[in-house]
Amino acid sequence: MFSSELDARGWAGVLEEQVSGWLDGLPLVAGITETVGWCRRNGLVPVLTTLAWSPVGSYLTERFGFHAFGGPRLETTDSRFTGRVACHFDEYDERDFALAQARELGLAPGSCGAVGDSRSDLPLFASVGLSVAFDASAGAQAAATVMVDGGDLRGVLPALGHLVTAAR
Repeated sequence: MFSSELDARGWAGVLEEQVSGWLDGLPLVAGITETVGWCRRNGLVPVLTTLAWSPVGSYLTERFGFHAFGGPRLETTDSRFTGRVACHFDEYDERDFALAQARELGLAPGSCGAVGDSRSDLPLFASVGLSVAFDASAGAQAAATVMVDGGDLRGVLPALGHLVTAAR
């Protein structure tokens, strides 16, 4: 049994509409709104890949204006979570989802960037032209082309600026 299957059981019976209220208080890194907005204003398409459950990914996508998100999905019936996994999602699925988004947008992987913080970002880091380790684990830092620390996502903007410059 996958640990995700055990975790999914905790969602059994929860109404989908309850989740956004819970997530409003979720502690998040500073600067997400500004960073996503900057990307959009500068012709970059922000996509979220996450190992967090679909209610979290959907919430973050809607709240901050990401183009799309990919992540593990919980099964629902009659607007309630059943406690079962509808779709597993791992670090390779993160990579595959992001690369599929790039293909749909007509972008070569080498012209794309990724921002991440952990081992689950390593396959994607290896597949794109720019990888930014943000407040990251040692493994992610070693695999990234750029490291940024500081607790505010806006710190990645100078690195992402290289993608904008390269596209011109």
